[in-house]
Amino acid sequence: MKKMLIIAGFLYFAICTGQYLEKTIWLYDSFPRLGEPYVALHNPTTNRMYVAGWQDIQVYDAGLLQKHAFLGYQAEWVAASRCPNVNRIYFSADDGVLAVFDDRADTVVALHFNVTSRPWSLAYSATSQRLYVADWGNHWVVAVDARSGAVLDTVGLHGTADRLVWDSFRNRMLCTGQRWSERDPVQVVDCATHSVAEIPGTGRSTDVVLHPEGDRLYCLGVDSARTRNVIRMVDADSLVVYDSLVLPTSDDWGDDGRLILHPAAGRIYACWLDELTDGRGPWSRMQDTMVVIDLVSDTVVGLIGLPEGYWQHSFAINDSNPKLYLTSLVCESLVVIGPDDSIVATLPLVDEYKAIEWNSVDNTIYVPYCDTMWVIDCSTDSIIHKEDYRGFDVRALQWNRLGNKLYMFDYGTIAALDAGDTIAKRIPVWSHPWPLAYYPDLNKLYLHKSGKMAVFDCTSDSVVKALDFSLTLGGDGFIIPGMPKMYVPARYSTAIFDLTTDSLMAVGSWQRQNFIYNFNNSLVYAYRGGSVLAIDPSEDVTRAEIHLPANTRSADVDMGRNLLYCLLIHGFGPIYVVDCDSHVIVDSISLPPGTTYNGLVMLDEVDKLYVFGWGRTTVIDCASHEVVKNLERGRGLGIHDPRSGRFWLSDRDCVYVLDSSSDSVVAEFDAEINNLALDSVSGRVYGGREKALYVFRDTLTGVSEGRTDVLKKAGRIPATVIRGLLSLSGGVKADLLDISGRRVMELEPGHNDIRHVAPGVYFVREEGPRGQGSKGSARELAGCASRVRRVVIQK
Repeated sequence: MKKMLIIAGFLYFAICTGQYLEKTIWLYDSFPRLGEPYVALHNPTTNRMYVAGWQDIQVYDAGLLQKHAFLGYQAEWVAASRCPNVNRIYFSADDGVLAVFDDRADTVVALHFNVTSRPWSLAYSATSQRLYVADWGNHWVVAVDARSGAVLDTVGLHGTADRLVWDSFRNRMLCTGQRWSERDPVQVVDCATHSVAEIPGTGRSTDVVLHPEGDRLYCLGVDSARTRNVIRMVDADSLVVYDSLVLPTSDDWGDDGRLILHPAAGRIYACWLDELTDGRGPWSRMQDTMVVIDLVSDTVVGLIGLPEGYWQHSFAINDSNPKLYLTSLVCESLVVIGPDDSIVATLPLVDEYKAIEWNSVDNTIYVPYCDTMWVIDCSTDSIIHKEDYRGFDVRALQWNRLGNKLYMFDYGTIAALDAGDTIAKRIPVWSHPWPLAYYPDLNKLYLHKSGKMAVFDCTSDSVVKALDFSLTLGGDGFIIPGMPKMYVPARYSTAIFDLTTDSLMAVGSWQRQNFIYNFNNSLVYAYRGGSVLAIDPSEDVTRAEIHLPANTRSADVDMGRNLLYCLLIHGFGPIYVVDCDSHVIVDSISLPPGTTYNGLVMLDEVDKLYVFGWGRTTVIDCASHEVVKNLERGRGLGIHDPRSGRFWLSDRDCVYVLDSSSDSVVAEFDAEINNLALDSVSGRVYGGREKALYVFRDTLTGVSEGRTDVLKKAGRIPATVIRGLLSLSGGVKADLLDISGRRVMELEPGHNDIRHVAPGVYFVREEGPRGQGSKGSARELAGCASRVRRVVIQK
């Protein structure tokens, strides 16, 4: 039996898997308010930008500024890490959630809860194919399998965990402590054995970077007297501090330092935060001076004076020019630092930018802020685009089976999505239209607002008739099965509408808002007050009236036994059972105490009655009228898919899937969804939320994983600077690999045009004996310069 139900309520908590989410469609290329965009990440393979902030994670085409997908989970996303060889992007939220994003399909493939209490920093080991998560405020790092997302190990540290840096030369994680800790040296986690060692003499270090050649570390902290900022230089093999560099910090020093490594410029930029108090509370102030360290001489070569103000640690590095971009919190500007370590431009923006990213494909900088996206041309350091995204607020959904279309209702527009899930047409209508009912026999959709009604032809996607009644219509229309007739609830009566002529036939004397059809006796049961009416739709007359102790909130029919189940308005039970032959109460079913129930649904195929309450779902066996199961899950508006036997339920911030065969929740997904619609042909479920449309599928579809041959970066392979053409001598064939080991292009003997390749560091892997690629460890590759060599591509 095919049914669609509307259920209202709340779901108090959700444990998401997200495995049913197929895709998310952004309407009118909208960019809904992100809150505070904190993380930005660019994927040069697809030229897409990932922006995460206080409300959700958003994906859009970096060139076209068109939205592709978003997560929608209400969390404060604080960190991200891209794993190119497994086509995954990991996002961590301040509430302990780890999201796994497929960067090819733009879908969330998993959501992991309680991976650690506050996953603040992420780093990916391409060698081990593991993601390492540092826990804010605690003494451990969690190792996660990058392919499955499973937690492999929890590594205990000797101090607090803050930032993680992957040492690709030795496959280990460098972990720094947090600024308030008295003694947190840099710690080293071996990614193969998960053994932990600390670097002596680096106490109270808040940031660490690895030299591009991999031979030494730079650890930023404070001296023992906590009066000066110090960079300690560490031999990367022996982990011994061999030198220290005291930084000029005027009369101030900061206890939350940051290092910005800029390999293309041959520089390290050091900056730090101070804790200030202005009578209202503590504030973090970025020092007005940045210290510039040369990577060749390891000496301070300059100071950069920044505009006065409170600064955020938001920056982007441009390797092609090279330049450094910094955003300001109060100064409402973006500062561009050129290759000569001077400020070459200051661009006016707005305040509180926390996410900024360089697009190596287009050589542009993207700065998202709430509803606005700024695009900056790095060649001219000028703003070339400012996009204000205006969204489509999805208030209701209606699926059209005949035309294989989905209709979305905004405050004054109907949007029709075609089979390709793209907006094929926008139809302006009056303010706040609402769908009454869909009549498949004539492929018509009926809309209303107060006393107005419109007839919408779904073949031409146009309003073909508009009616204005003296009645105040409200509620959903009910089309009588097998008859061209519709009942529409009104304030004090019911409008009877002829679907053939699209005209008002009569006004029924009964005042009801809900209707159920019983195929056994061809009667319509209408309820609203303290009684249920049995109406004969052939003559529109009342055949019987069943009086109940209170108003009926929800009802449904057991077709096999010809019984009517009625849940009363207070929602505490019992459920009254009415015999539809005699129209008398024959039984009552007690409900478990402590829960307010909002609706019920009878499923003939499993012979069960589902009663949905706040924080609980109760399952009743219809043969014995006994409670057989209680699920600690709430309920919201939802639908039933008869093909899969599953309920899709939502309470505005979570969608969960209830399987009727096992009476268990088989999937959950956090999303603010206001309404749901079922595509009964393909089995898809559409969920609307303001400016986005979720598309769910009823079965988990596997995504094939392409296996990538990952190059372990060699130690000190000499680099060659190349522009335009890359030449290979003799009959050698080779592959050009990026820094993660992904093959960018195949190289042929002779000259290869590489002008389309983004500037950066790459490796040329020549074919070995019998056409086999070079193999071996990073140390072995280091000694095979004739087979693996490093190149720097410049424009």
